[in-house]
Amino acid sequence: MDIYDKLLDILRKLKPRDDDYTNIKDDEALTGPKVKLNYIDLVYFFLEIEKTFNINFNEEDVINYQFNNLKNISSIISKRLIEKRKN
Repeated sequence: MDIYDKLLDILRKLKPRDDDYTNIKDDEALTGPKVKLNYIDLVYFFLEIEKTFNINFNEEDVINYQFNNLKNISSIISKRLIEKRKN
């Protein structure tokens, strides 16, 4: 299972929906009208991602609005996993 699929699994467990997020594009804003996550959902999503992938996000990942869609989050996770392997 790749990073994107794991993110979808986390999202499905966090906030189940009838459409199972099958119609969501990877660049869809998580707080936008289609996904509709609120700030509490985002915090849980953030923490669950860190736990699942055994990584830590840094301030830059969040402040620069990189944590806004599944595509960007997948990219950040990939970077963190590569960094982790190097250390």
